[in-house]
Amino acid sequence: MLVLVLVLVLVLVLVLVLVLVLVLVLVLVLVLVLVLSVTKSLLSQHPRYAVAGEQLRSRWRSEVARWEQLTANIGRCTPDPHERERDRRR
Repeated sequence: MLVLVLVLVLVLVLVLVLVLVLVLVLVLVLVLVLVLSVTKSLLSQHPRYAVAGEQLRSRWRSEVARWEQLTANIGRCTPDPHERERDRRR
């Protein structure tokens, strides 16, 4: 009987510790999101950083477009194995 109570208490303590760790991680993530959000809003109000941010977004969009074009070209240039087989038969 005593062993059963001890096991039950141990399981309860482990569950409580797990819940506390999960709550702590959640609070830390929320604080990090809040700090990043406030920092972003403060930096976006500053004219120099707002312009730099827009330049970075523009550069990012152009890089994404360039990579999409490259990957589209790669897909187009890769020969189809069935097409190669048909060419070999001709």
